[in-house]
Amino acid sequence: MGCLLQKPSSDLMIYVQTGDRRNAGTDANVRIVMHDEYGNASAPITLDNYFKNDLERGCLDTFHVPTNKIKNLPRMGKIARIEIWKDDAWAASDWYVDKIVIENRVTNSTFVFPIFRWIKAKYHYQIKHLDTSLPQFEEYPEQRRMELEQKRQAYEFDQKVPDGPAQVKNMPSDEQFSFDYKWDIVKSKVTMIAVSKLVTLTSGNWDSMAALTNVYTEKIFNKPKGADRWSNDLYFGLQRVASLNHSMITLVTAIPD
Repeated sequence: MGCLLQKPSSDLMIYVQTGDRRNAGTDANVRIVMHDEYGNASAPITLDNYFKNDLERGCLDTFHVPTNKIKNLPRMGKIARIEIWKDDAWAASDWYVDKIVIENRVTNSTFVFPIFRWIKAKYHYQIKHLDTSLPQFEEYPEQRRMELEQKRQAYEFDQKVPDGPAQVKNMPSDEQFSFDYKWDIVKSKVTMIAVSKLVTLTSGNWDSMAALTNVYTEKIFNKPKGADRWSNDLYFGLQRVASLNHSMITLVTAIPD
């Protein structure tokens, strides 16, 4: 995949976090150029490691930058902008990136470049440090217009109910739960079902209100703080005075017939 990054000691390290989305990874050739605050730029660097399948879904990859690629960058300088692009060497090679972090080991400083977008082939994306700017001060208006148009197409609105509110026509893939998040939900569901079955076997039938507390377990529902005080007259009265429905309390001046 082109110029491979070696692993000797490097002044700069590049950390790339690929997103956890369907088809987020890529096998295409990805290149990056780093720019400092004075307009100096590195040579194009190919993000690739020997004998490793880089830039896979949900993975954090580390790349050592060869010294000969950053001869034009001062060792003590700051990375103000990155330029990143990829080719279309493989089918369906769009790549979703969460962020890129560059570490300067000389100054012990890091520069974060939030991306959180799909990187399409053969387009040079310009990402500033922290990627924040008011729209009127955008340095790359063409890129902004392109990305806004992509969002407009992805979030097409439709009125599915007559006289109802507008809704998104089709749920964009970016709005769906990640695989890891879905898996966490499934694991939690299985655990709760198993524990609830165990509680059912051990708690037995409820023969009183006090027996109801047997269903509470730390793995599903913690025991409420008021479970041991609900039958106390003083506590019951305090709820009416200090909390529940206090605005409906009126002074009783006479006992009704």
